[in-house]
Amino acid sequence: MKKIIFRLFLFMVLLCTSSNLFAQSDYYWVGGGGSWSDLNHWRIGSSTGPQATIIPSRYDNVFFNNTSGSGTINISPSAICKNFTIDDNIIGNIMFSQGSIFNVYGNLKWRGNVSANYSIIMNLFSDNANPTPNIIDIPGNLIRSGTVNSAYVSSINFSGNGSFSLVNDFNSNGYFSFNIGGDAVFDSNNKNIKVTREITYSSSAVSNFGTSQLTSTELNNPIIFSSYNANANLTQATVSGRGITIPNTQNIKNIVLGGTGRLTVGSHLKADNIYRYW
Repeated sequence: MKKIIFRLFLFMVLLCTSSNLFAQSDYYWVGGGGSWSDLNHWRIGSSTGPQATIIPSRYDNVFFNNTSGSGTINISPSAICKNFTIDDNIIGNIMFSQGSIFNVYGNLKWRGNVSANYSIIMNLFSDNANPTPNIIDIPGNLIRSGTVNSAYVSSINFSGNGSFSLVNDFNSNGYFSFNIGGDAVFDSNNKNIKVTREITYSSSAVSNFGTSQLTSTELNNPIIFSSYNANANLTQATVSGRGITIPNTQNIKNIVLGGTGRLTVGSHLKADNIYRYW
């Protein structure tokens, strides 16, 4: 009997410990520019809440709003959080340092007063334990206009075994690649994706792109190829680019090749229309 009581006690202690370990907090950035790891810039619960004692983890939500101020935020080696939210009412001008790496495990909402210098990496993760898809809302530019250069390459990468839902067209400036991999399910919601680098779909899960237009605008780089495996449902979509690779069977509504672009097909391709523009 004593052993049973002790085991129950031990179980309750472990349960409480694990609950505290993975507790979710809302972090608010204040005080303008600074280092992501500087606790003086983080408040818990609201912009006027108590100062944080640790930096955000993958279980915590991060908010930037009209009290966040202006300046450059330095990230080293990476920024990690669950939901990353920039409020619609933000008034400050915030810029993230070049080479910033974001690891976001929930929703991502980005707004125009916030940008990054160049060469940023957005790693977005989704878990099938979450009953709803992670919302991706990026209607504006991610890169500061003065640092847009073909030598500075950025990427947005979707992975995990959960799902994502795009709620606005993705049409950021900067030289972005747009990659969907792992076991991720991606719902484009008929929104358009336009990048200056490549778009790749290598996920083992099936995703429906509806009537989306998937466009790579890079015409001068011969090694830039967008690629879509058989799990990308493109039967009503339009795929455009200088180089397009179809590694296996695929059925695409419209294919548009730019310049002297090349279409490489693995086993089988069906397309309603194939165009070329110069």
